[in-house]
Amino acid sequence: MNINRDDYLSIGEFAKISGISRKNLIYYDTIGVFSPEITLENGYRFYYYRQLYTINMICTLKDIGVSLKEIKDYTENRSPIKLIELFENQLKGVDAEISRLIQTKDMMIMHLEALRIATNVETDVIEVKYFDAEPLFVSKNIPLLTEQKDTFSKMLTRFYQYANSQGYYVSFPWGVKLDLRNYDKNINLNGYQENYDIENALSFYYRVPTANTYKEAGKYLVLYTYAYSFSQKNTTYQQLINYAKEHNYKIKMELYEDYLINEISANKPEDYLIRLTVPIE
Repeated sequence: MNINRDDYLSIGEFAKISGISRKNLIYYDTIGVFSPEITLENGYRFYYYRQLYTINMICTLKDIGVSLKEIKDYTENRSPIKLIELFENQLKGVDAEISRLIQTKDMMIMHLEALRIATNVETDVIEVKYFDAEPLFVSKNIPLLTEQKDTFSKMLTRFYQYANSQGYYVSFPWGVKLDLRNYDKNINLNGYQENYDIENALSFYYRVPTANTYKEAGKYLVLYTYAYSFSQKNTTYQQLINYAKEHNYKIKMELYEDYLINEISANKPEDYLIRLTVPIE
């Protein structure tokens, strides 16, 4: 059989132009998903140029999760109606993947921003800074640590699970929000202790690009510090409260802990860098 080499490509040529390996082309031919237009008696395979369009479509379908069996069923019974059905069945999956990729990009940008901040701060110094409103995805209130309660890690794990259930499939920069009035009876809040409520003092959050809940714009007391033990937390919080009193600032009883350097960028917990912020009037 004579082959017009101006119209047909050998399997090697077709593999090079299409980007599909020779091995995969042979496999697709063997299982009946995609075959060359001409196969000679000696086994040589030749592909027509228009088949480049077909193999590109097959690869696209495979990339978005269509199984080879589904692709084979379609190629054996292709029609406009069947292509409409195939595409409509896959659109939801494509939209979900686009959403996931957008989230991943947003997450990377926000982590980069946090890390750039972390590499240019002075630690253990209290300052007053203005912050723009910041969108937060906030968990429900979580009971605080006691000897009978869960560990911090278990509580954080439940937050990750909750965030996933709400459509956050990637790990945005996270933090902890405390209601100081409800946090600890030993913190001196000038009479707020009577409102002490350990069950409603803590919530986790992601810092996200958009949300219905916001950390308010305004002035904040700010302290950057490397990770401290739980036994040191109250002392650190009290330092912020004392600073506010000394400088005649009225605090709003909310404290935010942003983990700028966390488990994805440091090997040891003691290397985590935390930004503590308390809104003031």
